[in-house]
Amino acid sequence: MEFLSEQDSKEQKNTVIDRLKMYDDKMAYFRSNKININQRQALLRMAENDFKDFEKAKMYIEPYHKLWNLIAKFMDQTAAWR
Repeated sequence: MEFLSEQDSKEQKNTVIDRLKMYDDKMAYFRSNKININQRQALLRMAENDFKDFEKAKMYIEPYHKLWNLIAKFMDQTAAWR
């Protein structure tokens, strides 16, 4: 089994953290749009959309999000212990 060098591990961690940040930004954007759409639907007295796919995506990614943040914290703190 090959092990990554410490530098490779840091770069991969940073890549994953950057992707998570991008995901968080997109989800915040979609959440804002969801709220705006529901407000407009309410003004037009239309049934509000429940955005099931949005909620499913959020629930699906959340455990991975927590895992990678925990890994990143561990890697950062491990470096401080050395």
